[in-house]
Amino acid sequence: MLPARSFQGKTTLVTELVKKGAVYYSDEYAVLDENGLVHPFPKTLSIRGIIDKYKQVESTPESFGAIIGTQPLEVGLVLLSEFKRGAKWNPEILSAGNGILEILAHTIPVNYKPKFCLHVLNKLTNRAIIAKSKRGEAKKTVNLLLEFYESEVR
Repeated sequence: MLPARSFQGKTTLVTELVKKGAVYYSDEYAVLDENGLVHPFPKTLSIRGIIDKYKQVESTPESFGAIIGTQPLEVGLVLLSEFKRGAKWNPEILSAGNGILEILAHTIPVNYKPKFCLHVLNKLTNRAIIAKSKRGEAKKTVNLLLEFYESEVR
């Protein structure tokens, strides 16, 4: 799960993860249920930089070789990150509580369902690795990210 604002490189990173074999669930929203499981919300990828840095071009996940997820699953990693040219990948693992505080800024229904949102985020953050790091180019970061995740899961 990659919660972040627009222009932080989410789509670029998702595209690179898909090229490495990640199952595609969404590029827009992480739809979570009461158990903290993420559900598929597939849509086309809105890719910037093909025409200019603002104009978006819609591309199907399948055009990048994506396999589309169909079943709810546990979130293994929440990456709180943003692209910054020349940044070094240096992930800091956050506690569940600090993870919830960071994720809340990206939680759309929190204003009208705060109790439900906190319940869901508590379940999610107690199971998932919560990491925070600035990152450079997605093509380089994706390998570092996958190595980091694999080392943390062991």
